[in-house]
Amino acid sequence: MNIPQYVPYIGDEEKEALCRCIDDQWITSGKRVAEFEHRIAKLCDVKHAVTVSNGTVAIYAMLKACGVNPGDHVIVPDFTFIATASMVVMARAKPIFADIDPISLCITPESIDKVMDDKVTAVMPVGMYGQCSRWDEIREYCYAKNILMVEDSAQDIGVFYKKKAVGTYGIAGTFSMYGDKCISCGEGGMVVTDSTEIYHKVLRQKFHGNTSMGKYIHDQAGWNFRMSDLNAAVGLAQLNKLDFIIKKKKENEAKFKALLKGVSQVRFMDIDMMCENVPFRNVIFVPEAKPLIEYLVSKGVMARPLFYPMHRQPPFQTYVDMPVTDKVNKEGLSLPSSVALTDKEIEYVCSTTKDFYHNSH
Repeated sequence: MNIPQYVPYIGDEEKEALCRCIDDQWITSGKRVAEFEHRIAKLCDVKHAVTVSNGTVAIYAMLKACGVNPGDHVIVPDFTFIATASMVVMARAKPIFADIDPISLCITPESIDKVMDDKVTAVMPVGMYGQCSRWDEIREYCYAKNILMVEDSAQDIGVFYKKKAVGTYGIAGTFSMYGDKCISCGEGGMVVTDSTEIYHKVLRQKFHGNTSMGKYIHDQAGWNFRMSDLNAAVGLAQLNKLDFIIKKKKENEAKFKALLKGVSQVRFMDIDMMCENVPFRNVIFVPEAKPLIEYLVSKGVMARPLFYPMHRQPPFQTYVDMPVTDKVNKEGLSLPSSVALTDKEIEYVCSTTKDFYHNSH
């Protein structure tokens, strides 16, 4: 049996949406992009949502629109995908790494405060594997320090904390619509905000310095970060499935938990009671992740390690102590997490995991 780490949940609805788009002969940014933005803004209960070409440039556009300047310091988690930190660098600022909470895998007001300095102008918390914790406290901390809270919510579409959409606690937030996200456009990203000023600044970055296409006098120099209607058409079809996708992901997670309940070496993530999570990945923790991953892969189960600590990444290597991130990297792994996993596949993953620990003894 061969079970991939993740397969996008796409089918006839996405094919039909793409065909309609092609039949209309409008494949660049148009009415479908506008509809996609409107529906994401409605889902998140914000005034503005702006599509961009991917989740990485969404972070960059957000940082620049929010006024992060060259030489500024931006606090980010040590445990995250590299785009969080690399876009701070691309904005010509400096990422300052904060360790994470061992339960939520997110930064906290306490870990932020430990690395705070007088050059910090923003804090960028990252929702991790479809959940977060203490976002309201981080917002209050930033407000008290007179610094910005901006969110990298790449994995968190459909996630709510205390009934408020993750991605909307800060002055702006971002989502990714990459192929492994809960809703995918193939490639795509989104910036959400209630600030009309930030909204227009993101638009100017997206449209070569203008707030819309079709003009040849430009307000400023800018990029081309546009999403096409082809991508948006897929995103809209995916958005129609979001409730089902969330339901299936939660059902799959429950099956993994039930089947691995008796394995003493295996621990699942604990979720903050205030968080309405969406299991982005089926994450487990074991004493040593690497040998289990190697065994599972040898048996056709495409398990994957969790994120590598930012302070150990070649572009950022710093001599700092991040014990929680290092421990999570050593012990954590992601089991296959496709929406369409069958019961037979889940049972095989779990029985193979059990075999590893049985054979180890």
